Amino acid sequence: MRLPPELQQVSVIHDQDEAVSTLSRALSTSGCHEQDARVLCALLMAKAAIVAVSEVTGEVVLGFHRIESPHRQRWFTVGAGGVNFVWETDDGDPVTLQ
Repeated sequence: MRLPPELQQVSVIHDQDEAVSTLSRALSTSGCHEQDARVLCALLMAKAAIVAVSEVTGEVVLGFHRIESPHRQRWFTVGAGGVNFVWETDDGDPVTLQ
């Protein structure tokens, strides 16, 4: 997955155990519902998502392909307000929806 310009200064976590741990910790402190957190972690474990950490803000970033349209990628930040949509790309062409 190609990172959108707003998320260029992030480090992708390649180790799956570290990625799951980082995502779980971020979700638990964000106020995300436990069931939603399990779904997001399952996507990560199924290799359908990636986790990264912003080098600037320390925010956890989650990206994945949309199931109904795999050519589209959606990007979210996980923080104090929960899981927040940031960006969507379509066939590599960025489309900002926020």
